[in-house]
Amino acid sequence: MMFPEPITDREVSLDARLEEAKRVAVMLAEQKRLLLRSNNLEFFIPNPGGQTQFLEESGCKLRSVFSGNRFGKSTVGVVEDCCWLLGYRPFYKEGNPLRYLGIPEHGVKGLVIASTWDKVKEIFTEEGDPAVDDRIGKFFEFLPKDCITNRSRNQHGAISMIEVTSELHGMTRKSILRFDTVRSFVTNPQGKESSDWDFIHIDEPIPKGMWDAISRGLLDRNGKAWWLMTPLIEPWMYHYAEEQFVKDPKNNWTYNGDTDENLTLSQEAKDVYFDQLSEEDRACRKAGKPVALSRLVIGNYDEKKHLLRGTPRGWKDPFTPPRDHTIVASTDTHPQTPHATLKVAISPLGEVFVYSERFERGAIKGEDSISEYILECPEASQLYYFLLEPAAWVEDQTTGRRYVDDFFEAGLAPQKGSKKRTDIITLMNLFFGNKDRKIFVLEHCRVFRHEIARWYFTKDNKPADKDDHLMECFGRLLVHDDFNYHKPYESSPVISTVSYDFGDSNPQSAYADNLQLNAI
Repeated sequence: MMFPEPITDREVSLDARLEEAKRVAVMLAEQKRLLLRSNNLEFFIPNPGGQTQFLEESGCKLRSVFSGNRFGKSTVGVVEDCCWLLGYRPFYKEGNPLRYLGIPEHGVKGLVIASTWDKVKEIFTEEGDPAVDDRIGKFFEFLPKDCITNRSRNQHGAISMIEVTSELHGMTRKSILRFDTVRSFVTNPQGKESSDWDFIHIDEPIPKGMWDAISRGLLDRNGKAWWLMTPLIEPWMYHYAEEQFVKDPKNNWTYNGDTDENLTLSQEAKDVYFDQLSEEDRACRKAGKPVALSRLVIGNYDEKKHLLRGTPRGWKDPFTPPRDHTIVASTDTHPQTPHATLKVAISPLGEVFVYSERFERGAIKGEDSISEYILECPEASQLYYFLLEPAAWVEDQTTGRRYVDDFFEAGLAPQKGSKKRTDIITLMNLFFGNKDRKIFVLEHCRVFRHEIARWYFTKDNKPADKDDHLMECFGRLLVHDDFNYHKPYESSPVISTVSYDFGDSNPQSAYADNLQLNAI
């Protein structure tokens, strides 16, 4: 029988050293974990998508992130708040321009808006030790503990103010952060009018009236704002952010964030959650698309691509197309609401410009009428066809008159437009989604832009019968001839006195100098 070799003192010593090394390694790992948890702001790493871009756009007056659930919107919003309170972004090294970008050197006053005081506590101000507590509020998770010099509570028992003291470039800097809620505004709208702010952080959708009230507080301090939310309600915020970006992209930035940008979530967990949602809720809670927009009738229109600011190249001004452009027009008449008329210009290269609109009550013929709007404009002789809705041919049972009769008497020869709304909607979506067609809406066509961004399907899956008058005009023009180019002098006799002279004009691209690259 063989017996194992006896264990020597040397081997016992080696095993003991290995165990000690393991114990030290575990202890150091735990110390490192606690160190990181207590210095979350310094070691913060933004995700490479929307969070990084949000920080890179810190010079903007308004930054808007409309994101899905668990994107990290509240986290990056609080991180930015904390950096403003301290005066710099600790996770960027000295020499990196993002360390101080957009942040004033002086102490700041900031405002954070949530839906209720319970949400303020749950998300932002639940107290505890960041080294050991997993449910601590985000401000106490990221703000260095020794910088918080004061805090106060309101009548609800919730923390409503945090005071922060920091050192910046050898100077003491004092900042104040206050919290408020949508519910408080609904209870007392006038209570938001008097304060001034260096920054405002909106974490949940808010009513338009609340933004109008609190945003006045940014004027005195030349402040900035950031909106970070899942847009389940208040679609005005999405439209406003888009409009501000189009109007002034240097001072406004907007982003749609997807839940998939959060790399810490498992695919299985995401599938289980999102598969139970409706298509509209999934589009909002995963991709950050407002619920109202997920049911838009014309989903392929995009102002970042289709809106044209300023004067198109080759045009005299934004209201007068060159003489070699075809003009087509359509009117939607109404006995009670304003009459809607739309003019579209087509260049020799097939570019389509929505350039003129009229949405007013008034007469069909005579002074300041629809007919005058069409006949007495500089480009009247370029009109190739003019459409009316089919109802314009219906006789009034009392007078026996038709709307179309007034147009005939004014000197116009309108044609009957299509009434196939389903076909019109299908073609409009295909048209705006066609990368081979160049379609531009000029900035001053505000009613057209308002309608196309808000025309939605009802719960019965039917297009809403409101805010759709210029949509009807545009759809009829598209169905009628697909916006094909025709030389103006070959036009049908829409107007009785057509005189046209090309002169020395040459067909040329009508792209505007200020078009964004993705629109060309």
